[in-house]
Amino acid sequence: MKMKAAQISKAGGDFELVEREIPQPGRGQVRVKVEACGICHSDVLVKDGLWPGLQYPRVPGHEIAGFVDLAGDGVRNERRTVLLKPRNLHSD
Repeated sequence: MKMKAAQISKAGGDFELVEREIPQPGRGQVRVKVEACGICHSDVLVKDGLWPGLQYPRVPGHEIAGFVDLAGDGVRNERRTVLLKPRNLHSD
């Protein structure tokens, strides 16, 4: 299955709408179907290439609201609704 994501392919680049494979959660992980995502100042730094040490392409947006749609092995009592601002600012 595929999902759509807005990515930045290079520092200073424009946002691009791309299709990616939907990942499967690993042991102790959950997969979150994102319903809404905020873009903040740190995402602007990523887009402009001002965040040191990042590799591109990047999918910005780490302040999300959604729900758990799949839990990996070893996950118990997962919450179904998620409002999240994780410490790991940007995922690949």
